[in-house]
Order: sequence, then structure tokens, then C-alpha cells
Amino acid sequence: MRSVAVADAQPPTPAPAPSDVAPEPAREAADNQWQAVDLELVVADETDGCPSRAEIAAAIDQLTGRRFVVEGSDVVVRLSVERASGQRLHVGIDVAEGLIDGDASRNFHRLRDLEQAAPCRELLRAAALSVSLHAAPQKAPDETMQRAPSPAASATDAGSVSDTPTRSSPGETQQPSPTEPPGIPQRQPQREAPEPGMPEVPTLGIGAAPLVSVGQSPGLGVGGELQLGIGSARWAVRLGASHVRSTGTTPEPSQPAQRVLAPATDLWLAGCRGFSAGRYRACALAGYSWLHARGRGFFVNRQQLLQTPWVGAQLGASWPLNTRFDAGPRLDVLLPLRPIELRVVGQEEPLWEMSPVTVRLALELFWH
Repeated sequence: MRSVAVADAQPPTPAPAPSDVAPEPAREAADNQWQAVDLELVVADETDGCPSRAEIAAAIDQLTGRRFVVEGSDVVVRLSVERASGQRLHVGIDVAEGLIDGDASRNFHRLRDLEQAAPCRELLRAAALSVSLHAAPQKAPDETMQRAPSPAASATDAGSVSDTPTRSSPGETQQPSPTEPPGIPQRQPQREAPEPGMPEVPTLGIGAAPLVSVGQSPGLGVGGELQLGIGSARWAVRLGASHVRSTGTTPEPSQPAQRVLAPATDLWLAGCRGFSAGRYRACALAGYSWLHARGRGFFVNRQQLLQTPWVGAQLGASWPLNTRFDAGPRLDVLLPLRPIELRVVGQEEPLWEMSPVTVRLALELFWH
């Protein structure tokens, strides 16, 4: 979940006289903008799955487009993570500016609170985005420079006019541009922010799923599978093994076999690309199938192990049950490279033949 604070727009403020004080909204905007911050991360013991301080700092720098997190800065941002209730996590964003009595003690005040039933990594993504919104535009090399008035504007003034920039004297008050609201720092043109997210650290995971297959074996295949994977929200590699039992098929009365079964065992490898913070994924598949064909009357109750390689594609979705478990549906489409046929010697028609396109449906539970 992305959580972004939006401020109410303020109408332009008339240009004040040099002796006037900057309006209050301008001072508030300046107070909430920082050139650089130091970062502290405090994670409660019962909370797991959180990224490190270095990862969060890198994410904030990526969002601001520059090095915004600098150790030793006068402004310190503290992110405190704790469990709220049930599966909900709470992240408090506190800010301290300047030193107290010349030592390292600081007076923190609460800037924002985030709370949701989401993994710690995702909640801290939103916190990183919130902190990046307070990055002030980088200062120009010299902000004391001002351009001299044009000859037309100063025709009535005595003295010479210079075309080069002049420095204002220490006691001179600069007038704001008539087209710019006074007292409000000018923002640089805002770039399109990259997708919020911090550098992912690959994690290991184990999964299991009930499985239904159509077209891979005679009748309907029903079974399950186990998975071992490594990856992040953006990519993953998974190794899986599955086994389905065949409900079987009864040949035509003209066929000599009475009933044919063919349980299938598969070993497969998937390379996946994640989308929407890992909620959805698309994978390329490659694997190998073994069918144990058997049946009464199948060439004198014959049993035979048949095999074929295959390639395919996988589409999946998952939603967090808590900080450790995800669950969701999955669809596999497989293309056997050497489709299998079950035949009886002397019979022209096969007892059963594998479909050129087979489909599998699964409901995954994955621990990471």
C-alpha cells in the first residue's frame, strides 16, 4: 500500500513590503523541507522480515534522485517498527532537528504514523516514500547573487547600470520576484518518481499446493506438489516436484483393455518476473514428466513407465496471510514435446493419447 501525504493548496500571497514577516504557511513549508537527514531504525524484537537501515537509506536516495540520507546531519529521522494488534504492524516516523544543549540528545516529535496488516518490508516502503517527500530542492552554488535591473527599468535612477550579476550587500534586503510567492522556496521541476520500493534482498522459501491437471494423464489428475524457491518481489526462481493420481479412462468396448490408469510425476524449474510488489508473477517453465501406465487388460495387465519433456508458462497471484505466509491461485499451461500414447499391439487406435496442451490449476501456500 502506498501512503502519500497531500497538502492543501494555498492561494498566492501578495508581495509584502521589505519589513513584513514571511507568511506562516511559507514558514511551515520551509520547516518541512530538509537538504539532508540522518536515519535511525528501531525494530521491535517480535517483528521480523524487515529490511536493514542501509536498504531503507538506499531506497530514500533512489526516490529523491540524490544522496539525501547523510550520517551526522542536523535533522534525524527515526523509523520505529512494532506490532500493533494481531497481524497489523505500526511504523512511527519521528523527526529531531538540531542539538539540545550542545550534546547528542535530541527532542523528537512525531511526523507521521503508518499502520496496516502488511509485511514489514512493504510498510517500510511507504515510510521511505513519506520521508522522501520532505527533501528540499538542492541549493544553487550561490544564492546571494541577484541580477541587476534592466536599463529600461532603471532609466530614472542615477548612476551606471551593469549587465553582470551583482552581489547584495550584507544589510540589503532582496525583493522577491513579482511572479513568485514570497518566502516559499522554489522547487525544481519534479521528476517522475521511480516505483517506490527498496533494494530487495533475495530470500529462500518453501511452498506446497493441491493440484488438478487436465490432459496430462487419462481422466482427471488430482494430487499435490512441493516447491523450493529463492527470489524477491521482482524476480524468483522456483524448483518444484508434483504427483497426480489418474482417475483413469475406460476404452471403447472394441478395445481389449478394460481400464487404463497413468499417474504422472513431474519435476520442473520456473523463472519468474514479479509485478505489483510481488503480488502477481509470470513465469517460464521447463520440466519432465513420468507416466506410470497400467491397467487391467492393457496388453495383459502390463505396467510401463513413459516419459516426456515439456515447456510452458505459469501465471500466479499471492496475498499475504501474515508476515511469513502468502497464498494464492496459479495456472500452468504445458506443451509436451513428445506427447505420449497408450497402445495395444495389433490395435490401430490408441487407448489414450496425451493432449498437445495440458492445463494445471493449483492453490499455493508459500512460506518465506
